[in-house]
Amino acid sequence: MINLNLLTPFQLTTFVLAIVFSILSLATIFYTLKKPNAYKSDITKTIFVLVIPMMTYIFWFASVFAACGVFNSSELYIILLSIACGFALTLISIIIAYLIKKNKVNENIIEEETISQSDEIQNDENVGNNENEEIINEEIQEEDDEDENEDENEKIQEQDEITNEIEEITFDEVSNLESEKLNEESSDEIIEENVEIQDPIENTENAEEIKEESNENEEENEIK
Repeated sequence: MINLNLLTPFQLTTFVLAIVFSILSLATIFYTLKKPNAYKSDITKTIFVLVIPMMTYIFWFASVFAACGVFNSSELYIILLSIACGFALTLISIIIAYLIKKNKVNENIIEEETISQSDEIQNDENVGNNENEEIINEEIQEEDDEDENEDENEKIQEQDEITNEIEEITFDEVSNLESEKLNEESSDEIIEENVEIQDPIENTENAEEIKEESNENEEENEIK
């Protein structure tokens, strides 16, 4: 336990102020972490973030230096030395915070670059896949077109075969009809020739009959 009666007024004052500013520093730190955008102006942000922690450092250094009897407990020298130490420690804290923030920003930039690169790679892959799909679709379309052309060619060939068969059939029928006509004409000519042949034969037979009758008549007349 610290006997406060043994402390000088300067030592007691710096000790109490160090405790009070430590509480305020912790409160401002938690408030800043909880609501980083709650400050309406840069002045309040500077006071809460820089001034109060620096005053805490100064009063703690002054309390320690006064208790240790630095500079024969000269209050002016102790205050000046405490201010210098508090400012130096605050500056070191600012530098560390800046480096942390810079590293974090660099990490975020690296992450964004990696994400963008991965997105580009993915987009390239998607483009490549789309191109491959397009090529495959074109090949499939070409195959379908070839199949359709083959089907059309087959249909055309079938139609040509059918037409050829029909033409052959019609040609055979026409040739048969012509041959029948020729046969009929030839048969008619033969019949006419036979008729012509038969006519003189009949005429000669009739003439012979007439001669026989005339001969018979002459014989009868002679007898009479």
